[in-house]
Amino acid sequence: RTAWWLTAMSVALVGWRCLLVRRGLPQPRAWVLMLLSVAAAALVEIDYGRIFGRDPGVALLVLMSALKLLELSRARDAVVMIMLCYFLVMTNFLYAQDIATAGSMLVAVWVITAALVRLQLREPRSPLHELRTSAVMIAQAMPLMLLMFVLSLIPLVGQLLPLLLVPTFSMAFMQACVEIEAGRKARPDLLLTAFRSP
Repeated sequence: RTAWWLTAMSVALVGWRCLLVRRGLPQPRAWVLMLLSVAAAALVEIDYGRIFGRDPGVALLVLMSALKLLELSRARDAVVMIMLCYFLVMTNFLYAQDIATAGSMLVAVWVITAALVRLQLREPRSPLHELRTSAVMIAQAMPLMLLMFVLSLIPLVGQLLPLLLVPTFSMAFMQACVEIEAGRKARPDLLLTAFRSP
């Protein structure tokens, strides 16, 4: 979904950070990061024609997250980076909401949460221990997630249920749904007429 240069630039920035850590080199200076940030915003503007919006916003978030890696020095920076990773996971649902996407994002959340667990441990343990702790935390959060999902549907059901009990509106509503599913443009006038019918 992203441009090739965006992927290449992100991989280069992550590789740069790995090189700095592996060889014990100093982090780039603030003015270098500032120039890279301005260049990233300019490239997004040139490629997408704007800064705001779904696609340019996601592209900018990816680049800024990769740039954030270059200035990691304290635990607070690591927490910010982990939160950015959670946001990056959620951006995938702007493009697709199918089961496969949800499953792959659940795996990503599992690994990110394991990184958060490792960050909070005073004495680092094996990665398997952190992954297991992360899985337990996610499993414990599932009931609350399902409860919040059900509660979020209550206002929608409360608004639609009285309308669906009206036979004429129900027929028009189902016809509009069929037209949308078939790829045709739905007719709002059918719904409006049905809604105004006694």
